[in-house]
Parts: sequence; structure tokens; C-alpha cells
Amino acid sequence: MKKGLLISLVCILLITGCNEKTNNNGDKDKNKTPVVKKLTQEEINLKYDEMKSKLIEYGKLIYENDTWTKGNVQVMTYHMSLKEMQDINKYDISMFINPETGKQCDLEKTKIEFVVKSSTSTKTEYSFNPVVVCE
Repeated sequence: MKKGLLISLVCILLITGCNEKTNNNGDKDKNKTPVVKKLTQEEINLKYDEMKSKLIEYGKLIYENDTWTKGNVQVMTYHMSLKEMQDINKYDISMFINPETGKQCDLEKTKIEFVVKSSTSTKTEYSFNPVVVCE
């Protein structure tokens, strides 16, 4: 009789005691809030520098060819937005995320500028200006 009662008690405890899942710390998972790592200003600046470097890389792919660098282009600033890079050139723009908010950078305002300083019939003097706009 005692064995039957003990087995019944153990079965009841097993059935009712497993309803709430706990993590390794003993906290209930349903009460657990996600931990968001706050970045330091240095880490944020590094992320923006990485985005600017990627824009310059894309700018070189777009503008450093014979059409643009061998002269006969107007002295002005040309630009291509993230949206155009994705739609026209099929470039990956997934890294252009605001490191503080996690939202995507502005697709129209974030761009690479190709600044033509002088242009002759044989040579173009230029520079790149990456513009990253994330809100």
C-alpha cells in the first residue's frame, strides 16, 4: 500500500512539477526580458566607419572605370544612393544598419558621392565622399 501511494505521489509531482520551464539560473523563461547590449561610442563610430568603407568600396566598383577616370566628365559631384546600389547593381546593403537603433539606414540619403575636381580629355581628378544617414 505504501509503495502504491509513493508511486502515485511521485507521478503527480512529475506531471504537475514540469509545467513551468526554467533556465539555468532558475528564472522562468516567460519573465525573461531580452538583453540588448549597449554599444560604446567607440563601437558605434567603428560601425559607421565600416559602413563608410563599404560605400567607398562600392563607389570604386561603380566609378573607377574608363568611362569615369579617363576624362571628359563634367566637374561636379555625382552620386548613387543605397537604393540604386541595391536595385541597379544588386549590391548587398544589409550591413547599413543604425548600430544604436537596429533600423536600416535611409536608402535615399545614404550614398556615395563621386566628386570630380578636374577633368581633361585624358584624366579625371576625383575623390569619394561617403554619406551615411541613419536615424
